[in-house]
Amino acid sequence: MKKDKYIICCDLDDTLLRSDKTISDYTKQKINEICLNGNYFVMNSGRPYQGMSDFIERLELKDMPVSCYNGAAIVFPDISNLKKYNSIVFSIKKDLFRQLYVDVKNLLDACMASSLKRVYFFNKSHLPSFIIHINDLVEEKNGNIDVFLEDDILTATFQVKEKDLNVFKRKILKDEYKSLSFFSWGIYEGIATFEVSLNIATKGHALKYLAKIFDIPEENTIAFGDAENDLSMLNDANEGVFMCNSKDSVIHLGKHFTYKTSDEDGVVDYLEKMHPELWK
Repeated sequence: MKKDKYIICCDLDDTLLRSDKTISDYTKQKINEICLNGNYFVMNSGRPYQGMSDFIERLELKDMPVSCYNGAAIVFPDISNLKKYNSIVFSIKKDLFRQLYVDVKNLLDACMASSLKRVYFFNKSHLPSFIIHINDLVEEKNGNIDVFLEDDILTATFQVKEKDLNVFKRKILKDEYKSLSFFSWGIYEGIATFEVSLNIATKGHALKYLAKIFDIPEENTIAFGDAENDLSMLNDANEGVFMCNSKDSVIHLGKHFTYKTSDEDGVVDYLEKMHPELWK
């Protein structure tokens, strides 16, 4: 094993990205130096592949994978043409997702279901705009998802009216859905939101999977994050680093913290202070 090499998995929003959703020139330079020295820097985000495209182009990390959909897809992009890529996916089989959708569709206020090639919407206008990423990397389909579903699904967002929540919860507890995870975003203005994926599809699983294929020992795994969906990789990494601007709901769980915020190049600042060997 190449014990002198590291893999660093890093969340995007409020971690690598500044508040204005940009990456500084300094952070870009330092990350590229880390990778040129033989290490691996992996953006590991809940965003879909198409929602990460600007940052893939910004960093220009040749031969570096990205982990999308909270670990449901690991993509090896061609940075000269992001429509070209290889991928490893941990997806819900089409027939199982269709069965689930049919089971609960009368309870849904809205739904978005994603594969790498397509995004399916039911009542798109009811969904929060910040979760919708549409560009020329994906095809958009609207209407009855169970009718025109063509793909296995990486992740889906279900919105359920609060009055129907108990019925919804009973339906998703069926034995046939034991392989699925239903992560609750809570209730806002009478609407409960759930993110659905395979149980195995987590940021932590993506980190461990990539460390194995790159032959990186566990002691050389580092992760950065700020929120609930980062906890699996923060726990699974040898060194899980919480941003000092982490969400109040998770910051008390941290052992390692950045010295600076995401607006102050907090990730590379921590690496420079704690792991200067990355540049040697």
